[in-house]
Amino acid sequence: MTTQPPLTIACYSDILCVWAYGLQPRVDALHQEFGKAIRMDHHFIAIFGNTDDKVVGGWEKQGGPAAYGAHVRGVAERLGGVEVHPEIWVRNRPATSLTPHLVLEAIRLLRDRGELDGVCGDDFGGRCLVEEAAWQLRLAFFRDLRDVGRMDVVESVVARSAFRSRPCATRSRAAERSRRCARTSRQGPTSASRAVRPSFSTAAARSSTAT
Repeated sequence: MTTQPPLTIACYSDILCVWAYGLQPRVDALHQEFGKAIRMDHHFIAIFGNTDDKVVGGWEKQGGPAAYGAHVRGVAERLGGVEVHPEIWVRNRPATSLTPHLVLEAIRLLRDRGELDGVCGDDFGGRCLVEEAAWQLRLAFFRDLRDVGRMDVVESVVARSAFRSRPCATRSRAAERSRRCARTSRQGPTSASRAVRPSFSTAAARSSTAT
């Protein structure tokens, strides 16, 4: 009997997008129902590349960050299943989503090169490592009000949360690789950073009219 390859579902989102955060429980339900019959392929786009423009300037007439935060809480309440901090977008507002996106893309690059063998697995309720890291970063921002626009915060969340279910030795290796991801994203025009940039520029152009 020929084994059917998994159905690939491409997901385009921004770490700071409340819709992506609120819909993760639905994605988890797909994992639970279909298991390895589906494969989620996550791509990160810069809808919130500059939150001064997107939130402060874009919502100035409606009341600025406080009004946008109220909008975000309303969306999350309608979707259900997720928590949002009452001061979201008012305090600890990230300047950009590009920082977590760069680290997530660096994780993807290391995974595709085979440098994360023994770290990826089925420990995350069906989520792959990139998806789990993205979820933990969204929790850190929306629920815990951490500034995930800062590299030190992103590195801490990914190292301590996305690899939490691994044995100590593996977790230590994962943390070191997370630091390598951060260093990769800090580098100048290296081959790794050049590989990351096209996906951002192309996706950002496509998302210019997005939410």
